[in-house]
Amino acid sequence: MVAIIHCDEEEARFLRERRSRPEDLERGWETTRSAAVWKGTHIALIVTEDKPQNPAIAYVGRVSVGRQHGTLERDLTVTQVHALEWPVPLDELAQALPSRVRALAYKAEPLPKRSGEILLDVLTGLRPELTLVLESLQQRKPPIVVRNAAARLLAFERDAIGVALQMADFDRSLLEEAQLPETLDGPLGSFLNYMPVYGAHEDELINHDAARFLDWMGEDTNHRGWRVYAKGKQRLFIGNVNRKPAEETLGVDLIYYHVQRQSFVLVQYKEITPDGNDWSYYPSTDRDLDSQLQRMHAVDEACRKSIKNPNDYRLSETPCWLKLCRANGYIPRTSELILGMYLPHDFFRQLRGEDIGWFGYKTVPRYLDNTAFTQLVCDGWIGSAGTGDDLVREQIDASQAWGRDLIFAVLLGESPFKGERIKQRLVRFF
Repeated sequence: MVAIIHCDEEEARFLRERRSRPEDLERGWETTRSAAVWKGTHIALIVTEDKPQNPAIAYVGRVSVGRQHGTLERDLTVTQVHALEWPVPLDELAQALPSRVRALAYKAEPLPKRSGEILLDVLTGLRPELTLVLESLQQRKPPIVVRNAAARLLAFERDAIGVALQMADFDRSLLEEAQLPETLDGPLGSFLNYMPVYGAHEDELINHDAARFLDWMGEDTNHRGWRVYAKGKQRLFIGNVNRKPAEETLGVDLIYYHVQRQSFVLVQYKEITPDGNDWSYYPSTDRDLDSQLQRMHAVDEACRKSIKNPNDYRLSETPCWLKLCRANGYIPRTSELILGMYLPHDFFRQLRGEDIGWFGYKTVPRYLDNTAFTQLVCDGWIGSAGTGDDLVREQIDASQAWGRDLIFAVLLGESPFKGERIKQRLVRFF
């Protein structure tokens, strides 16, 4: 993404003094800005006013967001700073931009993704010599290689967290901000422990909610992590608990609970591995599958009986799904989710009864992908109806009793109507 930073007099003087020393300039500087708008890592367009009343983009670099101070300010670190030979006045840039995004040239904050892309295209049109510099700034670190059971578990935890963010209609780019070690060969904690902490954790009400849900997960754990993220009047609590070492853990479960809708979804991860020119999962090699399917059947039946309001319509009121998830062998540093197939528990049982041998793209006739599944949950078409806290707590206990690594996400607050959510996305987009 792209952000515009307007320098104060001291920052502009700092940059001018180092302009003739590229190595010193590249190291950049640290500053603070409003915590309300600054999150993530961005390409920085750095504006100075070396000529009175004529602000111009005089430098480009990368800006990373750091620790928050109270509720108002957040640390920013600006690095890889490069001076433009010919600065671009903001008025010149604005005139070259499409009218719908012209005003953004004068902003002093991160820009919506699409608007930032448009601005960079126009900027390189005005200053073609910047093309290689900006391409270098956009290059991401390579993915982290997965070499052991703990790292493989971390990859699936990360994916479940991303799925939860997307089901709640929160920004999945939070995954990009995870501060993972360069190698995953040493001891590893919960993926949540590497995720960013924002000001929501300082809110007294949010801490009260967090204490409530942490109590649901229990204390007797090998590793545990939690985060709370806020958007408007909604809050998303995400917790992770695992009572066993990675080598003894039987897989990852994701439980997502929308409190206001009284709706929950259980997704059990199953690893599919490369098999010739397909990806395959063989039920015959999964010794715990039968007991896990019995558990899901019991949960689905309980949820069918718990529907209290016939107007609370679902395409599927049963909450249990399996995600046949690719074992990619790496953890990306982007926000992408792991590709895979989502199958309702009862459809999975049906296919297994047909003795298809293995589950893969060549044998499963239909499935939901990440986008379709998370959108249907987000819109309220999939998930239980009329589910109370007790059943959710029972499933948290069951996941732990079965030796599963649990990602538990709770959304608090009413979800806007779909039309309003689409409108909000369009505003973010431009």
